[in-house]
Amino acid sequence: MADSLTIALVHARLSRDKFQENLQTLLELNKNAAESGAKVIVNTETGLSGYGFDSRPEISHLVREENSSAVKAFAALAKDYQVYLALGLAEKDADTGLYFNSVLLLGPEGEIVARHRKISAESKWAAAGGPGQADYCDTSWGRVGLLICSESYFSILPRTMALKDIDLLLLPANWPNGGIDTRVLWQARALENGFFLAGCNRAGKDRKLDFQEAYSCVFGPDGKEYLARASSESKVYLVDLPLYQGKLDQGIRKQRLKTRRPEAYHYLAADLSSIGDLSGLFNLPDPGGLTVRCLSLSEKQDISLSDIKERLEVNASNLPEIWLLSRGLSPADLKNLSVSSGKAVFCPDPDSPDKLWFASEGECLGLDPDRAEPLVLDYGPARLGLARGEDLLHPEMAECFAKRGCDLVLASSRDLADWQLKVLEVKCLDKIALACVHSKGGLICNMQQGHAPWLVERTCDGEICSLELDTSRLRVKNLHSNWEFGLLLQGALRKGAK
Repeated sequence: MADSLTIALVHARLSRDKFQENLQTLLELNKNAAESGAKVIVNTETGLSGYGFDSRPEISHLVREENSSAVKAFAALAKDYQVYLALGLAEKDADTGLYFNSVLLLGPEGEIVARHRKISAESKWAAAGGPGQADYCDTSWGRVGLLICSESYFSILPRTMALKDIDLLLLPANWPNGGIDTRVLWQARALENGFFLAGCNRAGKDRKLDFQEAYSCVFGPDGKEYLARASSESKVYLVDLPLYQGKLDQGIRKQRLKTRRPEAYHYLAADLSSIGDLSGLFNLPDPGGLTVRCLSLSEKQDISLSDIKERLEVNASNLPEIWLLSRGLSPADLKNLSVSSGKAVFCPDPDSPDKLWFASEGECLGLDPDRAEPLVLDYGPARLGLARGEDLLHPEMAECFAKRGCDLVLASSRDLADWQLKVLEVKCLDKIALACVHSKGGLICNMQQGHAPWLVERTCDGEICSLELDTSRLRVKNLHSNWEFGLLLQGALRKGAK
């Protein structure tokens, strides 16, 4: 019985609008990958056509149907070498004439065994794929699933694949240099869902995008980096994934999904995709500046309320402030600290750390751990969400807060491992800022405009981290509604799953 599975990422240097040239390049590289022992081969997104088209007429001569000679050439290669081959292409649907940004998974029999049509598609020429696609298949090593490039940006799509019991996610991509680092994002998605992730990027330049330093990556369900390489020339990257009794690891994924709370995820179904600024819909407070400060204190540290106040008031701003404390305070002490400082204060309950308290202007609100719906409230220029750190590890919860118009989510946890902090950082991609305290430190992160990397401030035990937010920049969210709600809300596997 084999103890490893060899996969290949075809990191190809390709050219826009040069179909035959790209076809020959990819066929040669895929053949090399198969002859090198790969059993699973992943190609880049829309590799045959290249990327960056502005209309259907502009790409019309480059789209191909599933029974085209180009697809058949890759199917024959898959059959000849008995491999699984993921091919990204601009696909034309034979029945409707619609164009899709697609990936086809070709099996060892030379047939299409899975297909995914990109949901966050290039709207200038491509139709969006719908929910319920046949986008995974079973192999002797485990279940293999498909997504495409920017779909890894939207946390719900990788989570949906985890709920389909995916063991290995294949991710063809055209993700250029700069901006959000795929090494960080793809590792977080693998950790968040507990599956192997293989993201195949490309080399070269397109009309508008530069891929000279674009990374192809493979990460394990525990976040282990098996590959993170960039090249300005074509490369075939081979990676050996460990097998246990002939199977890819499934245990971490199952453990991750155990703590989901589908009963709290009903806001996922809200269709806000046609709404830009959410201020009017949710009657949000007038936007403005807000300072957030985190102070992590272990229970062993002897410190009074006055000492806490004195430490957090250092370099205080003139903006409304929220203080997050890792140490639990009684509601009475919390009120006193809030009133004496004039700040809002958030912390866990001293006797029940899963219960959270928020105090402002002499009022104190509590979040019970058994509460079904997420708690939201307004403070100053922000709509806030309150959550346990463990609940926020699940992308469904962050999406629900975003769909309730939240600008900032406050979270607390007894302890967070490094992998959990990496997962929490990417929550700001849902266009919410996040502040979280735990027994060993604090974390504040906020998304910047466009595709710039998010801002992160971290602190260790006994130290303070702070960040100023402008909530006007958090009001326009990129929310989709094309999710598989039955799967997400029931937490159940589709018919035929393991």
